[in-house]
Amino acid sequence: MKILLITLHSQNNNFGSVLQAYALYTYLEKQGYEVEVLDYRPFYSNGITSIRRFFTKIAANMLFLIPYLIRSRRFETFISTQKLTRRYSSYRELEAKPPVADVFLIGSDQVWNTEYHCGNDNTYYLKFVHSPNKLSYAASLGRKIEKTAELVKLKNRLSDFKAVSLREEVSVQQLQEIGMTQARYVLDPVFLLDREHYRQLERRVNAENYILAYVIQKDPFMEKVITMLAARLHKKVIQIGGFAKKCQADEIVRTAGPAEFLAYVAQADFVITSSFHGTAFSLIYQKQFAVVMPPTNRLRVENILNSAGVLKRVIHTPDDLAIVDQAIDYSEVQPNLNRLREMSKHFLNDALSECCVNK
Repeated sequence: MKILLITLHSQNNNFGSVLQAYALYTYLEKQGYEVEVLDYRPFYSNGITSIRRFFTKIAANMLFLIPYLIRSRRFETFISTQKLTRRYSSYRELEAKPPVADVFLIGSDQVWNTEYHCGNDNTYYLKFVHSPNKLSYAASLGRKIEKTAELVKLKNRLSDFKAVSLREEVSVQQLQEIGMTQARYVLDPVFLLDREHYRQLERRVNAENYILAYVIQKDPFMEKVITMLAARLHKKVIQIGGFAKKCQADEIVRTAGPAEFLAYVAQADFVITSSFHGTAFSLIYQKQFAVVMPPTNRLRVENILNSAGVLKRVIHTPDDLAIVDQAIDYSEVQPNLNRLREMSKHFLNDALSECCVNK
């Protein structure tokens, strides 16, 4: 049976987007399915969503041209390990000549976040598909929806899906409350693979005795926390992600692809992050870590921390830094993740089995 995976597989050279797509693709292949990823790259997939963003990105790329080229090559090399369809650059092009598959699977990542372009793109609601075998796995709204009308619109968009699962429990609850009782909560795809699998993907980096700072955007409070954390732990700080300086770091890694990112997480003595996938991989690698919540879309990070039983790892004020002296006991965390991982696999395997019957 052939599955077409529709997700944010190459989103603006983002570690989390690329690794979640890889994880779901790999898990499905391990189950014996033929899998293909929709190579859909509309104008907004490279982060250029306005004229201002266009010139900002051009300026950044010129300033860091060599690191940009190295990073881009590493991302594309990693993405190329998956079987991709021909490239599509617009929904109209996709609708005119859609790929052929037995099952169409959407997710994960923030594909249904309407604050982003993808959440308003019919591609991610499978409107180009005329098969009844439409599924979602760990799709994310990115936030709690405040308007009932928006929830109803989402419910209507998904009315012909055979099975629906989301990455945040609040989103599942909201959809169930308006009648979509089949909606289920599952873990992000990165949790479908174990640490040993990711260790095989790492490209070892020359770094040791450091705090890894994976910061989504520059934030004065995060900067203060990182400076205090470095002094408290007596370690240097390595910043990863993007090109701009986002904190007082001893080193900024601008050339990392997914394989290097995994290595930096694996070799870190401590991780400080505001990222969902920074948090997820800290859990997978069983790292000591802390989280400073991002300015927006906090629900995603809160959800995985709560599911794992480590919500206390959030730093809200400088006084909360004391948590770094309390080691995370993974003998308590791992059973929570194992239970949710098995539940997630069960949902996905059952949904695909039903599609096999009705193929």
